[in-house]
Amino acid sequence: MDKTISHAKDLPVGPRKEIDTEPEYLFRRCSRAESEAALKSQKLPDGHAPIHKGNGRDSSDRNKWVSRNPRFIIRYNPRRADCEMYRDVLVIEVKPGTLRQLEEMKGRGEVKDGPKGAYGLPPALIESFNGQIISITAHENGNEVKRRLSPLNADFPILVKSNGEPCFFVSFPCNMLTFQKDNVFFGDDVNLDRTTWLKTSVMWATWRSDFATKEGMDRLLQIPMPLAYLNYLSSSAVSTKENKRQDEIVYQRDPDRAPVHSADPRHVLPFQFDKAGSTVHFGLRGNALLEFVTDLSKGRITDITNTMQDFFFHCKLSGEGIARGLYDRLKLSKATYAETVLKTFK
Repeated sequence: MDKTISHAKDLPVGPRKEIDTEPEYLFRRCSRAESEAALKSQKLPDGHAPIHKGNGRDSSDRNKWVSRNPRFIIRYNPRRADCEMYRDVLVIEVKPGTLRQLEEMKGRGEVKDGPKGAYGLPPALIESFNGQIISITAHENGNEVKRRLSPLNADFPILVKSNGEPCFFVSFPCNMLTFQKDNVFFGDDVNLDRTTWLKTSVMWATWRSDFATKEGMDRLLQIPMPLAYLNYLSSSAVSTKENKRQDEIVYQRDPDRAPVHSADPRHVLPFQFDKAGSTVHFGLRGNALLEFVTDLSKGRITDITNTMQDFFFHCKLSGEGIARGLYDRLKLSKATYAETVLKTFK
């Protein structure tokens, strides 16, 4: 795609801004015939396509529905409707201020109000709406959009390098790693039947391993991976709540952790971790883990155990400055999955 899609929650709705300057996007689920016509004309086509359900009757209305919410559009699958009628997803870039106008028209009852940021455009308004369109692109079954907007949660926080690559953090036993000069490799004896967790939060990994002092967690690894790999995990992973042990890629949500100073002598370092926000971990086993440890992670692993421990041992920062200080030491910046993947639309 040529443009950056603004996340739905960031789109201006209502009279919050006096001047609208940022690109705005709407999304629509439609048939292949409609998407081909829209791509050719760069407009929403006139006319009405009946939608037949099991009773054979046309169950659709004459409004053309668009939404500010891409995830809602991707998942929209009416029961008993012909899936061909919802085969494609249109990404519609509109002129700045269009969303504000739609909100005002909705308030006057000129467009229908739908769920999850949806607007029903009556036939009489299609021509004027087409005048607001800058460009239209289409994606079969929403796959292109899905790869950029995680179905599990588009907004989970991640840490990225300066080149935009997201980082994973793995706590691993030292005796199962191979060290060669500045390079670190997973050993040949990794248990493929046991789930290895890739954490997206270095603070969670630090807390879970108690500053890399727990047995079997004595090395903390930082592994930057291409964004495409995170897209692959987020679209393939099954929740641990649904996992039946045959799934090789799973995910789990947990409260993230934030360090605070503590004088409790039970702690290895003078810090404890409070719950703060949320984080997502990805678990690999079987062939997915084999591919990661033997191929995908090669040349990418950095042992940050000593860096992390040294930072906390000498840390005089407080509050949110603690996390920022560690991110700076590791040359990482905090982002969200959504804002990172949506940059690929540029």
